[in-house]
Amino acid sequence: MKAILRSLALVLFLSVSHSAQWVWQNPLPQGNYLSDIQFIDSLYGWAAGTFGTIMKTTDGGENWAVLQSPDNDLLMNISFGSRNKGFCSSYNRVTYTTNDGGLSWDTLKALNGMYVNSIQFLDENVGYVSSLYDPARLLKTTDGGITWTDLVSGLNPTSVRCPFFLDENFGWAAFSGSTVGATTDGGKTWTMSNVPGYQPTVSQIQFVDTLNGFLAGITSGLADYDLYGVFAFTTDGGHSWTYRPIPDKYSLLEEVHFVDANTGYITEDRYPDSRIFYTTNKGAEWTTIKGAGRNITFSGKSKAWAINAQNIINATTDGWKTSVQQTPSASPVILWSVSALDSLNAAACGQYENIIVTHDGGKTWKNTHTADTTTSLNSIHIKNKNEIWAVGSSGIVLHSKDMGENWQKSILDTVWLSDVTFINDTTGFITGSYGSKGYLYRTNDFGESWQKVETFTQIIDRIKFTKTGLGWISGYDSAFRSTDRGKTWQKANIKTTLLNSLEAVDNYVWIPAGDSVRVSSNGGNSWSTYKAFDFRGSLFSLDAISFSDTSNGILGLYDGRIVRTTDGGRTWNEDIQVTTNGIFSVSFAGKNHAWAAGSGGAVLYYSRLHSDVKAAEWHPAENYSLMQNYPNPFNPSTTISYAIPKQSFVELRIYDILGRLIMTLVNKEQNAGTYKVEFNASSLPSGVYVYSIKAGDFMASKKLMLLK
Repeated sequence: MKAILRSLALVLFLSVSHSAQWVWQNPLPQGNYLSDIQFIDSLYGWAAGTFGTIMKTTDGGENWAVLQSPDNDLLMNISFGSRNKGFCSSYNRVTYTTNDGGLSWDTLKALNGMYVNSIQFLDENVGYVSSLYDPARLLKTTDGGITWTDLVSGLNPTSVRCPFFLDENFGWAAFSGSTVGATTDGGKTWTMSNVPGYQPTVSQIQFVDTLNGFLAGITSGLADYDLYGVFAFTTDGGHSWTYRPIPDKYSLLEEVHFVDANTGYITEDRYPDSRIFYTTNKGAEWTTIKGAGRNITFSGKSKAWAINAQNIINATTDGWKTSVQQTPSASPVILWSVSALDSLNAAACGQYENIIVTHDGGKTWKNTHTADTTTSLNSIHIKNKNEIWAVGSSGIVLHSKDMGENWQKSILDTVWLSDVTFINDTTGFITGSYGSKGYLYRTNDFGESWQKVETFTQIIDRIKFTKTGLGWISGYDSAFRSTDRGKTWQKANIKTTLLNSLEAVDNYVWIPAGDSVRVSSNGGNSWSTYKAFDFRGSLFSLDAISFSDTSNGILGLYDGRIVRTTDGGRTWNEDIQVTTNGIFSVSFAGKNHAWAAGSGGAVLYYSRLHSDVKAAEWHPAENYSLMQNYPNPFNPSTTISYAIPKQSFVELRIYDILGRLIMTLVNKEQNAGTYKVEFNASSLPSGVYVYSIKAGDFMASKKLMLLK
């Protein structure tokens, strides 16, 4: 840090390092589960999902900004009445509202404790929400959510679903059982009709005018417990409904949207694929569009967006004849393992034989292998800058000699292969299990052939060799150690159960157990136990532990948390959480870079965060003040200005929207004056942040938005 005073000009150079910050690399811009999407015109749209995720676009989805609602809540519905005024509800019975397009959110106190399962706003002021149970309600507001009127209090329904209003007079909703109610006087009176099918559950209702309407849902079969998709239409305002069959009766229909009285779409909720069914004659005939989406929103008759079953937002401008991915994913399915060779080269593998590879530090990921099969790849190992190995279920072994461009497949005679590693160019090991036994395979010819060299009386999982020559295998109720580079194995001196994972560096060994980690610093001769994280209902993931050296390690959890140690595992601290997706594997590339992989194709990347802070041009100041940053929104740099009228100790800090410290920009005594500080957030994810100043007795905070 240097300070130079010249003719009342002060220039400050300060370099700040901060603790771990994980950013999304796959999918982009983020991978938390999205439960709802809405566009109010051809440009402005929002999507909402788990971990309080709210995404916003102002250019039709070409670019999406990741915002953050309060409390990291499980969001399920989102509705905007204008470009600024919007609402979203959560599974935790909290409804939020925004007046600035989603940059900031407040709790809607009038709806506290209600399980709001549906929201529809006609404009900024007029809107409707429904609550399924305790009690079932249909509420209307005409003042933007400040006050609400119950439209069905006299009916006493046991449930209310998916209300749809054309205007303040004409509306429909699904009530108890298989009943649809229609109103023409804004909810003062209702006319009931029955939906075709055996005890159907309506998932959505939509009308194109006062007479022509459509619904989609599911119903139970009469002879068995199968669920069937239900589609029906009305031409008399909902007084009667006509059933029409769909192409696949087992489709669990999610949404319906018609652009006129004959032409429309219904969507299904099915993993890992999802389909849209399209008709031009009220469902007399259907065209199937594969992989398009489970949630759908339109702007006009042909421009639309949908979230598919793999959590990808697709967009179309021609009524789904063609579509493009707006939130691309190299792999949208579960990734069970990630392996880093260095700061540039990494690979991950998972369900359906998916393998993705990066050669530029994760800026781009490429899917180099996938298959239409249930085979799952459980472990991947980058041997060198040319070779990658992967193993999985059904005894599959995959090998690439050109860093993932091409793959060769072979099969070993063990049902479940769990890990693969090489100790030098020629010698490698694969662990596997069948029934209650574990098997170890070895190659001495670069992987050209594999021989079964050891049988264990229990399931085994992970294998690790250190540079000192020690080898380790984790098993169901024991760990095994080798002192001769894998030729012979003995039970290690540790007593615990479910030893499904371990890590080793030099003479250090770490074995996760429950919410703690067993640590040995002497090659397994003695052990200590240290608590790693608060349990909170989540355990460590089987393969999600990695150490870069004997001090620095990370551990991934099923609930998306990542904990870190810098003292060899004695103490652990949580990194800033960015997802509730399960973290199933982590891998260091030196102590400054790491990758984590997990459910939903999640790939997170960590590097030490450095931000340059520059303060320019000192000027006298009469009062304390903190100015709004400029530009705002910004990418990746913005300027924060503040003034202090007298010498003060100044703290200028950046927080995330939940109040967790991200970075300290200034932390020192400063002379009176006005300062400008450049904040570079190139390693942070898009979203809303807060900058706060404390100088003497003066404190102030403002919001800033990073939009990448």
